[in-house]
Amino acid sequence: MKNNFYVLVLTVFCLMPINAENKFIFEDIKTVSDVEDVRNELIDRMTEILISGKLPEKRAKMLEDRITKISTKPLPTQEQIDWRLNNEIDISKILEQGGFKRDMRSKMLRKRLLEKR
Repeated sequence: MKNNFYVLVLTVFCLMPINAENKFIFEDIKTVSDVEDVRNELIDRMTEILISGKLPEKRAKMLEDRITKISTKPLPTQEQIDWRLNNEIDISKILEQGGFKRDMRSKMLRKRLLEKR
């Protein structure tokens, strides 16, 4: 759980320079090639941070693993991108609800208990 938090924080910090230089870069994504360009730029920036040698060994390993996960993840289809453009998700409302994680944990626990029976 702690490692996931560090990966999330590290990812957010890695995304910040992209957003600062290219305003609303994620809102400009309309095609699969746009997704690929953003992904490659993110991987390049993360690699620069990794090569700089300023990270402790543990964080460097986490960043290396994150780069691997991002680079091996399949690209979305054009239909998925079109659906996402037509169906915007308000992240702030999801975070305000707050019970999402708790509900998912309880559902997973119930499922495990039923599988054991």
